[in-house]
Amino acid sequence: MGRQTVRDLRGGHALAASHARLKARARSRLRRDRGAPEMEPEMEPEMEEFLSSCRRAVQDWDQTKARFHVVLGNEACDVDSMVCSLVYAYFLSKTVRSETLAVPLLNIRQSELVLRSDNVALLRLIRLPPDLLLFRDQLDLLALHRAGRLRLTLVDHNLLPSSDHSLEEAVVEVIDHHLLEREPSPTCSVTVETVGSCATLVTERILQEAPQVLDQQAAQLLYAAVVLDCVNMAPLAGKVTPKDSRLAAALERRFPALPPRGALFQTLNQAKFDVSGLSTEQMLLKDRKSVSGSLNLAVSVLYVALEVFLQRPGLEDDLSDFCVKFGVDLLLLMTVSFTESQEPIRELAVYSPNTACREEASQYLEEAQNQTLRLCPISSLHPHLTAYRQGNSLVSRKKLLPLLKDFLKDWDEHGCLRDAADEDESAVPPTPVNSLVDGCPLDDGPPHLSAADLQDKAPPRVWWESRTSRESVWSHAHQPIPARSRYIVGTLDLMVSENYLLVYLCSMAPRNKLPAIRWLHQCYMSIDRRLKKDLKALLVVHPAWYIKALVTLVKPFISDKFSKKIRFIQNLQDLSKIIPTDRLQIPDAIRR
Repeated sequence: MGRQTVRDLRGGHALAASHARLKARARSRLRRDRGAPEMEPEMEPEMEEFLSSCRRAVQDWDQTKARFHVVLGNEACDVDSMVCSLVYAYFLSKTVRSETLAVPLLNIRQSELVLRSDNVALLRLIRLPPDLLLFRDQLDLLALHRAGRLRLTLVDHNLLPSSDHSLEEAVVEVIDHHLLEREPSPTCSVTVETVGSCATLVTERILQEAPQVLDQQAAQLLYAAVVLDCVNMAPLAGKVTPKDSRLAAALERRFPALPPRGALFQTLNQAKFDVSGLSTEQMLLKDRKSVSGSLNLAVSVLYVALEVFLQRPGLEDDLSDFCVKFGVDLLLLMTVSFTESQEPIRELAVYSPNTACREEASQYLEEAQNQTLRLCPISSLHPHLTAYRQGNSLVSRKKLLPLLKDFLKDWDEHGCLRDAADEDESAVPPTPVNSLVDGCPLDDGPPHLSAADLQDKAPPRVWWESRTSRESVWSHAHQPIPARSRYIVGTLDLMVSENYLLVYLCSMAPRNKLPAIRWLHQCYMSIDRRLKKDLKALLVVHPAWYIKALVTLVKPFISDKFSKKIRFIQNLQDLSKIIPTDRLQIPDAIRR
């Protein structure tokens, strides 16, 4: 990228800065006129200028040759992660002389910010407009990496999830306060120290290398993250370390106008625990982290007592739908609340519709030696959920995650215990991948099909891919059932490498086009066992009565486990509650 292009991207700040200062002064005068308290002295909006320039650069990323140094927080995107991403990218923009643009990126979708009520409260407190932030769905990191235009710094995590494994080569720096998991590399600088807050380490770096960069707004962000993550610096909470206390005190000395520590913590903590109006899915997404092996495991922190959460109406169905939608095999719920002295009260629940998986995970946690949880079982009315009171309240999710990763390693090595349904399904001999009976029709490439062939034999197919699972959608509106079933199975065999959903849109499917039961059974027998096992659900949308009757007739010929995956969805609105439908090319005939 030429120097002029970089100057253009970074230029134009003077006019924007002038407008921002005028707006800030106008807001300040308005607050004084209304008698509203000042949260901090009037400041030059340099952070706003920086974020505005980042947005302009990202909006035109595919039209320029700009290189990006992205500072990426973890997928939970809590206050600590958000703050470290914003402030460290700001620090890099002020100190690194390079044509590469430092950009903070929040590791969630833009629509999910509203679920982080404490993040929103902090942004409001420092008067930083949320629409200046950049989110994961606004920048294609993989495309940048493939174009050789990406450098990554990880903050508040030190290892990318498996879904982002292809970006590992772009990681040049790590700053984190979790247990170190990544392998050493000469191309990646690693700063990992198990302090209470990652913002402590970012503060230390800035004060050591360029303290002049730290202005009131950046300092308030860092200070808020440290105070919130360290539970108001209360020793009984088991979070704060001497370094956290020392760096928080350093910020207080340098910026005496920072809000009082206790009041700041109370404001953000109340916002963090405010889950009023949230659905079960939103509560699970609010603070979630995932780990994966042969199982996909999610850990959601819930800011409500477990007893209260378990009384939510329709909870079992909500948990099941969540696992199907996000491809989760095992879901752990960690609830946290605090006593008046800021001592945490923790409870734990293990959910999985797979009995063997749930029991194995529960037993592993009960017998864990490296992190003694001191779990005490409590009653649960939900058959697929095991609940515990956690005697050792100092074990947070940060300390639990390494234990869960060890569990996944053991699971991968020894395999899962099979229930009766597994044994029934295993009666079908497994076939090697891409070696169906008479050979896979795609072995020599896809067959040549004319437009007429596609109209008559190949139903429209749309793939929608998420970070955790795939959904394959077949539409049969005005379409005959395809004769080349092996073509469909072979296509699935090539394209599916992980958990997936199969959606059958059977709107207006004529009765005379329904296949014979024998034909359906032959199709079922030809499907590789891997495809059956990875299938999370078969969603039948707009089922007519004869479709339901047909499914009922074929159930005796298939395994009980597979038949339980078949679900009837009455309309597209109900389907949208399970998978995002806005990105699916659904035919107009079906939408009507």
